[in-house]
Amino acid sequence: MSSFDDGAAEDAARLDIWLWRARFFKKRSDAGAFVSKRGVRVARHGGAPNKVTKPGFRIRAQDVLTFARSGRTICVRVAGLGVRRGPAAEARTLYDEIGADGVVKSSEDGTEMSSWMKGWLERLTGDEDDVDIEDARLSAAALLVEAALADGIYADVEEELIRGIMRTVWSLDDAASAKLLDQAEQIAEQAVDQHRFTRVVKVLPETEREQLVEQLWRVVFADGEESPFEEAFVRRVADLLHVDPRASRLARKRVLDEGGGES
Repeated sequence: MSSFDDGAAEDAARLDIWLWRARFFKKRSDAGAFVSKRGVRVARHGGAPNKVTKPGFRIRAQDVLTFARSGRTICVRVAGLGVRRGPAAEARTLYDEIGADGVVKSSEDGTEMSSWMKGWLERLTGDEDDVDIEDARLSAAALLVEAALADGIYADVEEELIRGIMRTVWSLDDAASAKLLDQAEQIAEQAVDQHRFTRVVKVLPETEREQLVEQLWRVVFADGEESPFEEAFVRRVADLLHVDPRASRLARKRVLDEGGGES
C-alpha cells in the first residue's frame, strides 16, 4: 500500500464528512459536491500534494488539506477526525491552520478554561443565592445547545433557531445573542450531565420553565426529523425542571402542530 492510499476505517474519515464536521460546509452534500467539482489537495507524510476529487477518499490525522473557499485559499492540518458535527468551537479542534508563511497555529492554542467559565462553574456548584438571572439564562442556553447535540449533529437550522429564541424570547440583540451562544456552546461541550444546568434553571417560575421546555421541543424538531435521543433528552430535562409531564406533552404537540421548530 502506498503512503497515499486510503486509510483503514478505524484511523481515517471520509473527506466530505470531515469537511462537514469541521464546519467548512453547512451540508455534507455541499462538501461532497465541492470535492467532486473543485477538488481538495491532500499531502501526506510531508509528501507532495495530490488533488482528490473523490468525496469518499479517506483522510487521516496529520494530512494537510488545501482548497479554495469563499475567495481565499485554506490550508489546514488534520488534528482530529471527529465523531459528529458539533458547535464551532468543537469543530475548530479538528484542524490546525497553516498560514501563508507555513507556520502552524495549533487548535490547542488558547484552550485553557476562561475566567468567566471558571466563575460560572463555581457559582453553579455553590450556594443557589449566588446565582443570578444571567446564570439562569446561560444555563438555559446550554440546555438548548445540548438538545440540538443529543442526536450527534448540531445542524445549522438548530443553531439559527437558538439564536432566534435569544433574540425574540429573551430580547437580546445580535451581538449579545452571538456572545451568549458562543458561551453556551463552550459549556455544553464540557457538560457531563444536565443537573448543574437544571439546578439553576429550576429556580425560575413554573411558567418560564414550561416555556423553556417548549423551546427545547422546537430545537429538537427544527431539522424536520424525530430523534429518540433528542426526545429522551427533553423528557429528562423536563423531569429535572419539575415540569408536569402533561405540560411537556402539550408543548410537544403544539410544536408539531405548528410545523416543528418553525414559529
